[in-house]
Amino acid sequence: MCATYMQVTRTFFRFKKKMTLFNQNLPRSIIAGDTRTFSVSASDLTSAGGYTMYYILTGTTRIKITGVANGDSWEFSIAASKTSNWKEQVATYAVYATKGAERKSVARGSIQIYGNPDQPDYGSEIRQLQVDMDNIAAMKSKLAKDPKITMSFNGQSFTRANIDDLFALETNIAKRLYQMRFGHTNVRKTIRGVFGR
Repeated sequence: MCATYMQVTRTFFRFKKKMTLFNQNLPRSIIAGDTRTFSVSASDLTSAGGYTMYYILTGTTRIKITGVANGDSWEFSIAASKTSNWKEQVATYAVYATKGAERKSVARGSIQIYGNPDQPDYGSEIRQLQVDMDNIAAMKSKLAKDPKITMSFNGQSFTRANIDDLFALETNIAKRLYQMRFGHTNVRKTIRGVFGR
């Protein structure tokens, strides 16, 4: 027998009451050397309930920040000095709360780190990706003219027979380059940008 709409709704709200409700304003990207502040709300992981919340950012180094309680929220601040020497990269983050020996994970994922404009190597990854794209374009042209030639790129050998692998590599580099230039982590936006769709 199928459950009625009201039965499903009541079940959902009974379940919802048992859940920890999170309101996450976590940064999706950081420019190295910038100060970033943000907050995380967790309805049943509050300071009044005996919890402490932490934000871990792992990239060039590992940064652990203890949240400052503010009612039902936790405030976090990443000091500029913590990331000032970081290179362009994809870092990882984790947010969790502890209470004695108890630990509850709140969120985890990846975050784009952009280079520090005050550093002399600012934009180096973007420049290298563009060089890689130019090299692949030259390789494709040579492989199209000479079916017997073998070319190497990043430790891989390419011939006319496995040119599809070269196309795949080119697509991955193009996606990475587009994301680095425009900050899109959204897959659809990236595909539209790379392929003009």
